[in-house]
Amino acid sequence: MKTRFILVAVLIATLLLVGCSSAASAEESTNDLHYDRFYMIFPEINIRAEPDKPGKIDTIYAGQEVELISTEDIWATFKYTKDGEERTGCTWAGVIAPAVRIHLLEEEYIFHKPIYDRTELGLLSTWREPIDPDLLILWEERDENGELWYYVVILDSCRSGYMRGSAKFEIVE
Repeated sequence: MKTRFILVAVLIATLLLVGCSSAASAEESTNDLHYDRFYMIFPEINIRAEPDKPGKIDTIYAGQEVELISTEDIWATFKYTKDGEERTGCTWAGVIAPAVRIHLLEEEYIFHKPIYDRTELGLLSTWREPIDPDLLILWEERDENGELWYYVVILDSCRSGYMRGSAKFEIVE
């Protein structure tokens, strides 16, 4: 009984925090997104063995999942799997980001800025189809109308932009 009371209290508190959002936006945010995995977000990056040891030991590509070991100054050390083998490497920390990997279920437009639509010339970044490679969601934000938007990176071209929160997608594990 106490558990139900706590759950109801948490639900009410959540509804109060989201009160300024529209009901449609609240429904859009039901995706259970956890930014607990790290991915490469550059199209292609050469990695080295250690921060102070120049020289390429390998090349990895956008969408490669990595296990972050440490960050120091501008360097990130991580583990990754390639050809069935677990390896360790190092590169610029800016190319690794916590993200959620998704696959679109329906066609979707990606915009340079939130709130724009197809009628705003020059503000469309790209158009994606379910047959295209996966995307990474880097963060969520709401526009001035309370509408949910996702900032995404497209793995095959590393183009980025904002996707509507109402987009239909599945999380890739």
